[in-house]
Amino acid sequence: SVVGPLRRRITDAIDESGDAGGLAERIGARYREWRSGALEEVLTDGLTAAWSHGVYDAVPAAGVLWWVPAAEGRCPDCEDDGLQAVRKGAAFPTGHTEPPAHPGCRCGLAPADALS
Repeated sequence: SVVGPLRRRITDAIDESGDAGGLAERIGARYREWRSGALEEVLTDGLTAAWSHGVYDAVPAAGVLWWVPAAEGRCPDCEDDGLQAVRKGAAFPTGHTEPPAHPGCRCGLAPADALS
């Protein structure tokens, strides 16, 4: 998910023209576009998923989990997931067992006993 978009951009830059003239500049431009735009979003999505997965793995098999929305009103589906705790292994209302529920989701996961 991190390298794939960059690879596609570089491939497009190479395929744009049959000649090698300006190839380094086209590749550099694609890299800068990717770095300034998509990279932060993709890395933050990955870190969100890693954190949630770590919390999920740390909870005992019979544990109870809460979906913690990042911000009120940001995403109705995530707010629905945050209305009720579920046992580990069960799905939240959106069908997910852990965040992120969508690209850009910054919700978290917490053991129920940590929020009481």
